[in-house]
Amino acid sequence: MFEPGAYSAVNRLGTFVYKGILFAAVGFAAGLVGTALSNGLIKIRKKMDPGFESPNKAPPTVLNVVTWAIPMGLSANLRHQSLNGIEFLLAKGLRRLLFKSSVFGLRLANNVLSGMNFVMLARVTGSQSAA
Repeated sequence: MFEPGAYSAVNRLGTFVYKGILFAAVGFAAGLVGTALSNGLIKIRKKMDPGFESPNKAPPTVLNVVTWAIPMGLSANLRHQSLNGIEFLLAKGLRRLLFKSSVFGLRLANNVLSGMNFVMLARVTGSQSAA
């Protein structure tokens, strides 16, 4: 989206939309696989230990999958595109070590923000209960 070149605003917006769809698809797949694995492991545990009772009620699969897809398509995409733009600007003005340190700090902060964002959305949708 922030790539230098003779790209129009429509081209750049198209990139944002395309990447959003791509990220949402990845989030959808990750949510589906993660939910299936989690539910499968709980079923195996119950077969091995019939007295086992899960402390948490499993979230509905569709809700859980959508809860993964939405932040990936919107928030993660926006943060990813923004970080690329910031890193592009920093690369022009900083020495290599300072640039790499800045990239590390930005990406670390991005991961923390992403985790917080996901947990808040999961609690709002009911996909995850507050412990």
